[in-house]
Order: sequence, then C-alpha cells, then structure tokens
Amino acid sequence: MKKSRFVLVYILIFFTLVFNADASELNSIGRISSSFETYVYNAKMTKEEKEKAKIEEKARKKAEKEKAALEKLEKKEKAAKEKAQKAAADKSKKNEKPAADTKAKKEKQPEEKKNFTGWEEQSTKNIDVTYGLIRIKVRPKKGTFNLLVVNEDNKSIPVLSQANEYITTSFYLKAGKRIIKLNEDPTVKTAARKTSDGVELAYNADNIAVVFIKFSCFSALDNSDIDSIKVTASVINTSNKKNDFELKAVFDTVLGETDRHHFYTASKVPVKNEIALRQFTPDSWFVSKNDNVSMQFLFCGSEATKPVLVAVANYSTLDTSRWEPDLTVLRSFDTVLSYNNSAVEAQWTKHKLSTDESFDEIFYLSFATGDNPLTGQYIVEQDIPEDFVNKPAPKTSSGKTAKPSDKNTKTNEKPSSEIKEDIPVLPKDSNSFDRVTNEYIQRLLAQIEALEDSGDNVNRDEIIRLNAELDAVLEILRKK
Repeated sequence: MKKSRFVLVYILIFFTLVFNADASELNSIGRISSSFETYVYNAKMTKEEKEKAKIEEKARKKAEKEKAALEKLEKKEKAAKEKAQKAAADKSKKNEKPAADTKAKKEKQPEEKKNFTGWEEQSTKNIDVTYGLIRIKVRPKKGTFNLLVVNEDNKSIPVLSQANEYITTSFYLKAGKRIIKLNEDPTVKTAARKTSDGVELAYNADNIAVVFIKFSCFSALDNSDIDSIKVTASVINTSNKKNDFELKAVFDTVLGETDRHHFYTASKVPVKNEIALRQFTPDSWFVSKNDNVSMQFLFCGSEATKPVLVAVANYSTLDTSRWEPDLTVLRSFDTVLSYNNSAVEAQWTKHKLSTDESFDEIFYLSFATGDNPLTGQYIVEQDIPEDFVNKPAPKTSSGKTAKPSDKNTKTNEKPSSEIKEDIPVLPKDSNSFDRVTNEYIQRLLAQIEALEDSGDNVNRDEIIRLNAELDAVLEILRKK
C-alpha cells in the first residue's frame, strides 16, 4: 500500500514538470529527435542504394572528363586550321614576288642541291644519245650502259648484251681486299649525265671511293664521221685512310656470237680459244664483229694506260667473284654453264692512294658498219697511210664529224701497212723465255693454221717464216 502511494507521487511530479517545461526546451528536444531519425534512416539504407549512388558519381566524373577532352580537341583543330590558313597566306605572298627574284632563286638552286663529289642533282630519266655512228644508252638508277652502232639505214645495232638492262657489262673496283661490282652492289650510289661529246657515269661507294666513267665520242680521222670512243675511268679515294685500289672492266660482247669466230687479232687471225694477254704494243688490238658491225678494242698507244691483263673468254669464266679469272688456253668459248657466250676483260695496275688522291685508266673503242674499214688503229699508231686520208667518209645518218683530241702528237710507231702480224719475232740467238708464253704459242699455232686453211690464196712464204719461228720457240724450250 505504501509502495503504490510512492509510485503515484512520482507520476504526478513527472506530469507537472512536463506541463511546466519551456517551449524552447521542447524545440531542442524536437531537433534532437529529428537528427536521430535521420541517422536511423541512413543507417537503414540498403546496399543496392549505396552501389547505385557510387555508379552515378562515377558516370558524372566520366562525363566531365569527356567534355574536357572534347574541348581540347576543338582547340587543337582550331589551331591547325589557323596554321594552314597562315601557310596558305605565306605561299600566296611568296608567289607574288617579282619574276626576277624567282629566276634568281632558280639559278641559285643547283648550287644548293649537290650530291656526291660536286655533281649536280640528276634526273632519274634514262639517257639516250647519238654521235655519228655511236649511240649510248644509260640507266642512271642502275649505273648500267650499252653501246650501239647506227648503220646507213639508221638502224641501231647493239654491240654489248642487252640482258637485264645491260647488267652483264660492268666496271669493278678492288679496294684493299674488297671487290665491288659497281653496277650491282646495293651500297653503291649511281648517277649519270650527258656531256658535250658523250656521257659520264658516277659510282659512289660510300666512305671507300668514287669512280667516274667518261665516254667521249670523236672521229679517228679528220674526214670521217664520229666512230670512236675514248673511255676514261677515274678513281678517287674518299676514305679517311690510305688504301690499294685496282680497276677492271668486263664487256659482254654479242657480235662474234653470230659470226664464225668470236674475235680476230690485228692480223685478222681468228681467236678460237680463251687467251690472256700480258704484254702489249699499239698493234695488240683485236676485233669483235659480224656481217653488220665491227667493234675494235684498243688498250695500248696514244693516251691509253697499259693494262696488266686482257682476257678473252666465255662470259661465265670472267663473271666470277675472283679478281683474276681462271683461264685455260685450250678452252673454247663454250662452257657447261654458258654456250657461245664471249666477253672481254681488262685489268689495270694497282695504285696506292691517300685520301682524296686519284688515278685514271684510259682505253679506246672504235666502230664500223658493214664492210667499212675500222680506223681505231690510227688513234694509237698516229701514222695514217696517204691512200686512206683521201678516202671518202662512210655515209651515216648523222653526218657529224669531230676532230679527235688524241691525235695531237706523233709517235715513232710503225704504220699499220708495215705490220704483218701481231706476233713478235724472236732473235735467233735468244735464250730468253720472256716472250715464250702459252698465249704466244697459241697465237702462233692459230696463225699457221689459218694460213694453211686459206686455200688458193695461201701465203707460202709466211707459213715458212712462222714455222721457222715455231722452231725457234722449240729450241728455246729445249734449252730450258
């Protein structure tokens, strides 16, 4: 009973306090209640709602990033457009300059555009020039060339192989131990240009050497058409050290492949087998010919620099990685690899060059059409018979003549009319072996054979003389 009375008293006190409370206090109680409710609501948010809010935030940031990138791209495009407009305006302004300024600039341009060894930048177009009988075709990008003869019908007849854009005829450079085929080595840069009397090719073997091959066309006789070429090969050491250099040339001939014999000596003796010549005189020239055209090789006399070797053989024998070919004097112009394919190779002496030093090698080529006589021997002998001087010039389509620069001096060489054959006469009392070579014996036997096969026109005295010469050779060999 006493406890019930105490409980009632407490309840009355509580209600009294509540009804007497200040309004501000009631507002504070309300705010506390509201914050508590918010906390309770946040605490009760589901996991899915949190993930959704996170995705929405990520999407918002991505949209802002894309907007910034778009603004940057638009800014870049605007700058490029402004640059293009400025360039167009500058170009238009440049084109409005006076014609005199433009011409001056064009004249100055070649001085600014120079390639190796001072050559002006050349066109890649093929070169095709004709001087009298001679037509020269060049492929500057490959560094290849071909020679043709123009006959009375204005038809051009090639004297060298046209296979694979003339690649089989080439000059070779030996620098130290390295052998470079100049028109086939990928490291060699090539160029070509026309000159006043022919063409010039250039081969730049980078940091090794530059080789120039100049073809200068002229007439061997004052009253004849242009029928000869002076070939000058120049080698310049462009490396930064001293080195040994050698030059050689291989000509893939084609005329003799349609004739009974591939080559003939100066005394008209046919060359039936491979030969290698190492001793030369002005009458050591030889000819490649057929019924339509004749081509004459001259490596000695006038300004020509004597080679150390001239080889006449099958092309496959000369087209080798070795510097000197493996010749066999009894081998014909047919091999297992190549049938009826003849060629000529010339090698010159070795030169030791310091940086920027150079040397020249010179030889001559001469041409004739049909039965017209060749005149190249008069370039190297410098003594022209009177009966030839008054002979009318052969007819050609060009009608051009030129005075050769090579005939300014006379030599004491015998005129060709006094030269009976190209074999030197051995002294009867000679015990020397200097002239008794395989090539010498081969040429001697070939000459005897040719004379014996000449039928009714056989020269008995010449056969007797040559047999005596052969006896002298045998006598020398017995004393060996």
